[in-house]
Amino acid sequence: MHVEKERSRRLDLIQRAAHQLRNAKSDCEFSPSVKILSRIIKVMLEKNSIQRTTLSLETNIQYSRLSRHLEWLERKRLIESFVEEGKIFLKLSGLGREFASSMSLL
Repeated sequence: MHVEKERSRRLDLIQRAAHQLRNAKSDCEFSPSVKILSRIIKVMLEKNSIQRTTLSLETNIQYSRLSRHLEWLERKRLIESFVEEGKIFLKLSGLGREFASSMSLL
């Protein structure tokens, strides 16, 4: 039993390390599309908070592409996530609202 727990713990560590390496690599290479960012931010300005799946449907952006852009927005502290009634919601941060107003000037 102890051997199984140790094996499971090691496998979990390896998977987390691999995930972090993939994210680090994609973080350096990823540059978001301004068009997609503007679609995301437009919907998020209309809604106080929204779930990822709903945002994907309302912006008509493929979920995996949306996720990359949302991760970028979170790293830049332009959006925040929070849990309510067991569901994860997203909302624009104060900095995100400033960013949105500067994008509307473009």
